[in-house]
This record gives sequence, structure tokens and C-alpha cells, in this order.
Amino acid sequence: MQNKPNLMEPTQPIETLRPIHIGEKIKCQMLLKHCSATWLASKLYCDRTNIYKIFARPSIDSDLLLRISVALKHNFFAYYRDFYSATAE
Repeated sequence: MQNKPNLMEPTQPIETLRPIHIGEKIKCQMLLKHCSATWLASKLYCDRTNIYKIFARPSIDSDLLLRISVALKHNFFAYYRDFYSATAE
């Protein structure tokens, strides 16, 4: 009988489990869609300077990421799903 992997245990050292810089991914999608920081700030009901702070974040709250995904019509959670799938194999 084959042992099933424990999905709660990482298959790699914890230091290597965060190659996704979500702020950079958000900035890239914004630029690809020709959206301004002011536009995204208006969709999120925040100040434009907060958008620049988001760009600098390597991680982000899931509720905020969902709101950004809806505003930009892009599933940012897919980056984590794909990364998880690649490391869980």
C-alpha cells in the first residue's frame, strides 16, 4: 500500500515556499490591462498611495486579493494554486 502524502507537510523547506510576490503580479496585470493606480484605488475605495503599497507587498490578505481579482477580472489565487500543485507532486 502506497503512503499518501500529508498535505499539511510541505515537500520543500519552508524558506522556498513563497516564490510568489503577489504585489508584482497585481502591478503586472494592471499594466497589461492599461489600468492606472487611481482607477484601481477607486474600485477598492482607497487612496492611490495604498495601491503603490500593495505593489510592494510579497503577500496580501485574501479578502483584499479577492477584491483586486474582481476589479481586474483576473484570478490571482491561481498563482498559489499552481504553485501548490507543483510543490505537492
